[in-house]
Amino acid sequence: MLSCSLISRLLCIVSVAVTNGFHTPFHKISGFYGLIGPNIRTSSVNSLFELFTGDGIIQGVFLNRGNISFVKHLIQTDKVVYESKHGPFLKPVQFLPFYMLAHKLRMIPNVLGLANTALLKVRGQLFALFERDYPYEIRLDHDSREIHTVCKRVIPCLQTFSGHSKYDGTRIHSMDYNVLLKRVRYLQMFGDFSPTTVVKDIPMRYIPIIHDFAVLHRGVLLIDSPIQWNPFKRIPVSLNRRRPTYIHIYNWTTDKTSTYELPESVYLFHYANVLEYGNGTIEIYGVFYDTLDFSSVNIVGKYRKIVVREGRREVSMERIDAFENMNVDFPKRWGRYTILQKNDNRRFSGFLVCEKDRVIQDIRLPEDRSFCGEPEVVEIEGRGYLLGFSYDGEDRGYLVLCGLFEGDYFEVPLNETVTIGFHSTFIGSQ
Repeated sequence: MLSCSLISRLLCIVSVAVTNGFHTPFHKISGFYGLIGPNIRTSSVNSLFELFTGDGIIQGVFLNRGNISFVKHLIQTDKVVYESKHGPFLKPVQFLPFYMLAHKLRMIPNVLGLANTALLKVRGQLFALFERDYPYEIRLDHDSREIHTVCKRVIPCLQTFSGHSKYDGTRIHSMDYNVLLKRVRYLQMFGDFSPTTVVKDIPMRYIPIIHDFAVLHRGVLLIDSPIQWNPFKRIPVSLNRRRPTYIHIYNWTTDKTSTYELPESVYLFHYANVLEYGNGTIEIYGVFYDTLDFSSVNIVGKYRKIVVREGRREVSMERIDAFENMNVDFPKRWGRYTILQKNDNRRFSGFLVCEKDRVIQDIRLPEDRSFCGEPEVVEIEGRGYLLGFSYDGEDRGYLVLCGLFEGDYFEVPLNETVTIGFHSTFIGSQ
């Protein structure tokens, strides 16, 4: 077995080979890879609230058969445009209720209109999302290799548009949540954002801060976690570990909602996979959190499975032994595989390629590299590669290609600093 130091030297050789123009898989990719996230330095973040409320920025590369052009674009939200004229809003969370009231009175823009979470592709258009605002249309100019903010798309039937809205090729699925009324509104739209006949208000048991949802064959699934307000904390939002979790399944064919009680208290940011079986069993694979405190950044995600048996009105959580001692996040689907990102002391140090509850491949980055959020899977000559950004201890950025199964690794220095991101997209071109 090769030593870690020898592996690191070999990776450096591959990196130098790329920068000197040797033939590598980068030469076989054409298109755009973009990573969206908050425009903040990770080292300065002291809470999840700070991390989640940074202004949206897209870091991307235009790739054309080996030619790589790195670009950054601060999304021109209403908030960013307003601050460029009038100065920045104050950051402490204590000012947020006042700002939201002033926004309702149409005195200022939405200070939570941040466009920093995910990128949604719909009919050849690209939209930047954040769960407390509407989507912003983004235009990619491949000729000039520039990114532009076009406009905000207002959706009349929703107060806000989910940061994890989905497009299935025919319909857009989205939701918003009302904290005061403890209600989630689920909505289906056509590709032009006009609503279909499916609009449903679903009551929640707790404060419905729901980041993601799952679309089923004939319905939608929501996990209702016991979020509570704690006025004695600097950021007064946390998970109550003494209360159960509820699973709500709305069937749009019957227009009925079924609710199941899970004894454990858990929160989920991202689903990995949801499997439906003919006997009424639903398996929910995802990254679950036993503790969650928005005033801290110390979170530990566990890859687990929730099983719902609709016929027997039962729900249970199954822990997967191979993952219980790991901290993971950003599950990514590729065919029958799920790719998980490993989190070691706030450093994304590698990936796990899984098939249901089995680890197929354990991918480790060089010791001085950390990944910058979600990669995309690209296929090169039938082989899967992870494409994304990493950075070193000096925040210097690299474009990375990492083989899913063969263990090959390539990187290109970007000669730019990069910041942590959340979700990504890849738009190929011929």
